[in-house]
Amino acid sequence: MHSEITSEKSVPFLWLAWTIPPTATGMSVVTRNLLRWFRPDECVMIGQVIYAGRSTMEGIEHHPRIEIPSHAIHWRLKPYLEPFYLIPMLVNAGCKAVKQHRLRAVVALYPNASFLCAGYLIARLMHIPFFPYFHNLYVETRTNRVAQWFARRLQRFLFSRAARIFSMSEGMTDFFTARYGVRSLPLLHAINCPIPVPSSLPKPEKPFRIAFSGNINFTMIEPLQKVILAIGEDPEYEIVLHTPVKPDEVRKRVGAWARNITLKDAPTQEELVASLRGCDLFVLALADMRGRELEDDFRTQFPTRTLEMLVAQRPILLLCPKEYFLARFFVKWGCGEVLESTDPHEIREAIERLCTDEEQRRRYVEKALAVATLYRGERVSGVLRDELYAAVNRKV
Repeated sequence: MHSEITSEKSVPFLWLAWTIPPTATGMSVVTRNLLRWFRPDECVMIGQVIYAGRSTMEGIEHHPRIEIPSHAIHWRLKPYLEPFYLIPMLVNAGCKAVKQHRLRAVVALYPNASFLCAGYLIARLMHIPFFPYFHNLYVETRTNRVAQWFARRLQRFLFSRAARIFSMSEGMTDFFTARYGVRSLPLLHAINCPIPVPSSLPKPEKPFRIAFSGNINFTMIEPLQKVILAIGEDPEYEIVLHTPVKPDEVRKRVGAWARNITLKDAPTQEELVASLRGCDLFVLALADMRGRELEDDFRTQFPTRTLEMLVAQRPILLLCPKEYFLARFFVKWGCGEVLESTDPHEIREAIERLCTDEEQRRRYVEKALAVATLYRGERVSGVLRDELYAAVNRKV
């Protein structure tokens, strides 16, 4: 793919991300999907591989990459101890990479404040522009007053030093403007699999196959429990969970199980899309965090798994509060049905309707394919190219 890239706006840059491929995390997937649109001589990635073998290196096999070791530290102590060794290692490796590869800008991703700090220090020491890229909120995800106090001051400092602030969605961009009065630019998640043209959909046959995708964690556990209550143990439905998590671990995390649950592991974007197309309906879910910690973060989230669902040519049922950005996105573009209720009976009715109403299914799929074009890899990478080029030329 990158062999076809020819741009007069080529600016070699350093990319700092907490996790990089082959780790299977949202940040690692975003890294792979975006950097494959840049030639190997245009970028160098630095990050950690927390666990290997879960994500492919397709498209970035020849990109220079620097792996920073992740030491085993108790999870309660790690946020406090890790920066003392991680930041110096990142700064040392980053400065060497800038010199060796003649890089001209630094993009540092959050979550992980150490990478933001290191990115700024590298940019300052090497006299090149600094671009923080927020995939989650920072201050609003700190859970104690000391951490919030520090994060608030660090974020304000980094905002003031950034050549441009990137955020992963329009929802986060609006939040930064409203809360902090700063202008950020949405650098959307890139999708690289082909976006098909609308076509007739196969008629679902029972048992209807209802698909979830993503790691089974607190962001989706409550809605998943409600779906299991709604259609679990019903032979007319099959719940297909696309996740690397094992059955015993799913039971432990969710606290619910049913005999009509099937687990599928699809590590690549292409495999996931192909598997989703074998289902009849997708359920995308975000837990209701209103009035609880992380409420602001959930209000702005745009899960990476949304993209595969948009192009997999099946209708999407979104379970989340209607004031969340994700819900407003679906309503704005008409690319799926939003259900705020957690009542199992209402969830079951919505699932059955979206499995049987052929006209509604067709409309949702057509709208989803149309909005997916906003996330084409060439478009997203073009936004980053333009900003890097503009900042370097302003500096000159």
